[in-house]
Amino acid sequence: MAQQVFPTKSNLMATKRSLALATQGYDLMDRKRNILVREMMQLIDRAAGIQDRISAAYAEAYEALKKANIMLGSVGGYAAASWALSCPRCA
Repeated sequence: MAQQVFPTKSNLMATKRSLALATQGYDLMDRKRNILVREMMQLIDRAAGIQDRISAAYAEAYEALKKANIMLGSVGGYAAASWALSCPRCA
């Protein structure tokens, strides 16, 4: 809703001060937004790196499980896997 402002010099100066303050606030919020976006992109890059390491570890574990299944059969492979999970030195 528009406010009625009388055209006086003091109202003009007050409006200019208000505009300057609003502009400063906008600039500050813009800088904050840019910093937050930059930090978020860094976190996304870190998460992607961690996800790649997890995928590599999963692929390595899956290959080891396939080899165990070939060598020991499926029952022996699962027994070896459950033993490895319960082994305190293996974790």
